[in-house]
Amino acid sequence: MPDVNPNPYPSKKILAGIVLQALLPAAHAGSLMVNSDADPISGNALSCASGNANTCSLRDALATAGTGDTIGFSSDMTIVLKNNHSLTLSSDVTITGSGHSVVLDGNHVVPVVKVNQGVAATLDHLGIQHGSGVGGGGIFNMGVLTLSYSTVVDNNYPVGAGIYNSGSITISNTTIARNWSGGAGGGIVNRKISGSIGSLTLIDSTVSGNRGVWGGAIANYDGNVDVTNSTLSGNDAGDGADVRNNHGNVTIVNSTLAGNRSSAGAGLSTIYGTTSLANTIVADGCTGGAITDLGGNLDSGATCAFTSPSSSSNAALDLGPLQYNGGNTQTMLPGAASVALDSGLDSVCSSVRVGNQDQRGVSRPQGAHCDTGAVEVAGDAIFAGNFGDK
Repeated sequence: MPDVNPNPYPSKKILAGIVLQALLPAAHAGSLMVNSDADPISGNALSCASGNANTCSLRDALATAGTGDTIGFSSDMTIVLKNNHSLTLSSDVTITGSGHSVVLDGNHVVPVVKVNQGVAATLDHLGIQHGSGVGGGGIFNMGVLTLSYSTVVDNNYPVGAGIYNSGSITISNTTIARNWSGGAGGGIVNRKISGSIGSLTLIDSTVSGNRGVWGGAIANYDGNVDVTNSTLSGNDAGDGADVRNNHGNVTIVNSTLAGNRSSAGAGLSTIYGTTSLANTIVADGCTGGAITDLGGNLDSGATCAFTSPSSSSNAALDLGPLQYNGGNTQTMLPGAASVALDSGLDSVCSSVRVGNQDQRGVSRPQGAHCDTGAVEVAGDAIFAGNFGDK
């Protein structure tokens, strides 16, 4: 599966309330095994019945699945959606490719996965690619979705090319890359629709190489965005290549925003919303409304106008390139001359949301104090180099 790295340092952080599957009734929970990469027009529940000699496609498994069921895969496979129909989740299920390389491909025609309102679902260890169509590119979520150890790559749509969220989505240990939007949200759009306030939680993940007019990595409209231990790099937009926050609430903690490009404005753009930062590196500048400085932040210039005595402007960041430095996702390792070393607030690093770990699962602190940004520098020869296969 592209862009997924082996997990030598598994993260132990899951925010309280995230694991919604624990709330599902156990009485009906079961397992289904997909053994075919076929994509029929509609699913046939009998194809996945126990003892049935027929093959079981993913669409068949979805037709069979009940509340709390888990769908797995018998082998590596790429499932191309050939009949112009998205994979629609209408019941509370878990789809996991763990142990195999499983890719879901939208064939450049339809959004790959849609999650209906009222559904609590989990997608795990999956590649989601080549989605395009009404309602977002890779994933269109209106329910409660947990996305982990996955990739969302090479999707396109005018709004929310990688992920379009108007429900609640928690993303961890995931790469969202190379998605293209002709409007808002190359990587992710999070927005309020018809009274439903979009909620996005991004943990231990990388959003890179995405493109949009507004919000290269993330565009937030009247929603709530929470980013922790994550890297936003190499994204491109007219305004807000990192994050464009429009009338919403954004909180970014122990993260690295660097190497993003905005043709107008800056990397971090706030429009009539609230943007709060703690222990975060901003190398692409800030524009719009004032930043709420919670301390331990670093700005490569002075546009973020940090006010906390523990934050710094015109900081010498000395960041390495975006690459695999250990863990599941690519990161940017601070060099020996970086002011990010030991400049973070220990109280932030020890909070429940950070859990004294960095994006890779490395313990914080490694020095006198924890480091600012997504990466905690730790005997770096161990972590240098590419641990994944692009």
